[in-house]
Amino acid sequence: MKKILLGIALLASSALVGCSSEPQEFSASNGYGYLSLDCTASEVVVTRAEADFTVPETSEFKLTITGTDYNQSWDPMSGFVSNENRLVAGNYTASVEWGNLTTEGENVPAYTGSTPFVIESQKVTNASIKAKLTKGLVKVAFTEQFLSYFHNEQVTLKTAAGNEFTFDSTTTDKAVFVLPGTYTLSGKALKQTGEEFEFVTKSYTAVANHLTPYTFDLKSAGSATIVIKTEDTVVEELPIETELNPES
Repeated sequence: MKKILLGIALLASSALVGCSSEPQEFSASNGYGYLSLDCTASEVVVTRAEADFTVPETSEFKLTITGTDYNQSWDPMSGFVSNENRLVAGNYTASVEWGNLTTEGENVPAYTGSTPFVIESQKVTNASIKAKLTKGLVKVAFTEQFLSYFHNEQVTLKTAAGNEFTFDSTTTDKAVFVLPGTYTLSGKALKQTGEEFEFVTKSYTAVANHLTPYTFDLKSAGSATIVIKTEDTVVEELPIETELNPES
């Protein structure tokens, strides 16, 4: 965890505060304090699936501090330490963000987070922000059993924003960032006979800061039912019109 001190020591030299040649101390009447802020990016909420993507450094976030008659931003937040940053005693909110909040696709994470804090006269206030992913992630994989009965498989993810992304057996490491909302998975594959099988799933929901890994499998060897799993839970079954025979 990286920590950035967003403030100056209470006893500051003339190089940091004002033009006095003597250290400046607060008096009870001036009502100023400082903020020390921790900011970290949380991990994706998931149990056993993984995805590789860019995670921002603390200094790369955009910081905004708002309060009564106060609204200041620093982008990146590392610039805040070089400013005169005394805060009048009162209630504030610190917010951070990083990345494109509206783009869907591969390796386009975005983080936001905020926390309220109170500045007291002559004190340093400690606050912490856990920035979370604003988007969900989707991955698609196929079992060996599935691939024994089908080939030329392709699954298409269609989001509520109208974007489409495709997966096949060569893209098992592919993770797509999706804005919170509903989406569907449609697909097609060729049976051993060369006949094409198509399907459209029910709607699923993308949840921010959560990775959903889908696995396409057969209910049993030679079964005429495809099952879609997340982790070990079957979320949908798709019947096939004819029985399957394994490829020789």
